[in-house]
Amino acid sequence: MSFHVDTGTFDEIEGSRCLFWLGLLLVWIEMPHTIKMRWDVVCKPKTIWGLGLGNISWRNLALLGKWLWRYPREGSTLWHQVILSIYGSHSNGWDANTLVRWSHRCPWKAIAQVFKGFFLITLYVVGNGERIRFWEDLWWGDQPLGTQYPRLFRVVVDKNISISSVLGPSRPFSWNLNFRRNLSDSEIEDLEGLMRSLDDLYLSPSVPDARFWPLSSSGLFSVKSFFLALSQSSGSPQNFPSKFVWNSQVPFKVKSFVWLFQLAKMDWVPPRSIYDMMSIKFKGFSNSKRGIVLWQDASITLIRVVWWERNARILEDKVRNSEFLWDSIVFLASLWAFCSKTFKGIPLNVIQLDWIAVCTP
Repeated sequence: MSFHVDTGTFDEIEGSRCLFWLGLLLVWIEMPHTIKMRWDVVCKPKTIWGLGLGNISWRNLALLGKWLWRYPREGSTLWHQVILSIYGSHSNGWDANTLVRWSHRCPWKAIAQVFKGFFLITLYVVGNGERIRFWEDLWWGDQPLGTQYPRLFRVVVDKNISISSVLGPSRPFSWNLNFRRNLSDSEIEDLEGLMRSLDDLYLSPSVPDARFWPLSSSGLFSVKSFFLALSQSSGSPQNFPSKFVWNSQVPFKVKSFVWLFQLAKMDWVPPRSIYDMMSIKFKGFSNSKRGIVLWQDASITLIRVVWWERNARILEDKVRNSEFLWDSIVFLASLWAFCSKTFKGIPLNVIQLDWIAVCTP
């Protein structure tokens, strides 16, 4: 069974990774060491302006989440029976009790700390409705019914009741709801709305309820998907054209260079920023797959070549004319496009000769 790694160990491991990766990145992509990078930003997913290296703490939590998924699915196993006998059952009927009050370290106490994040993601597939809670589980709509209809939830007697206990095994539904008092006019309207919203629901008496993991196409839990969800919850997307850069066909070293270039907020005129430049949708290459690939390669190559020339002029006192720079851009962009599957079968010299022709369907 997985264990929760203590904070001191995390700090030591992350410190070593930080020194290694940040130093390596600056040397590898030939950027000055004066550029400052925060390690937590580097660890974030590429979709929210990170480099996707991943935080070890999030990986540890994702591994712990695996046991929350396995617990209700392996009811006959020895480890399930041991956990159940020690900690008891959770009120939702699926999990073991997550309120572990003992002070000593134990595996389930660490696993229980992941339950809140895990529970917010997990969905339910309704079968016979015997295990899914009517009010508190996420099974109909984007929120639990208790959240969708808070006024009804406040006055209902049994908040932990199952779907089948409320609706009955077949249609027409029995609507076995007990309230603490007579409903007000607004609460009656809410109840009518609830009944209308469930009008298309059908229970399957022979099919048991099941849990569904929406982050995976198979509906089954995966450590990778949970890790990505935890990582993305650490921040909001920034102004970085992540798809434009990371989906391009240029080498990863060059992609990392552009990422760091944008992270350092380098001025770029015209247009004013890297983000603005890569937001331009150039239609001269058409909307074909080849046109998109070549436009991505050309844009990123332009940034790279200009940066090389900048370093040559400042550090080496060398100046190359605009014709040489343009030839370098054309060659590198064509070379990277040539190496992609999109331009398979097209000779490099043909790509260099006429970009528009090779991109036209």
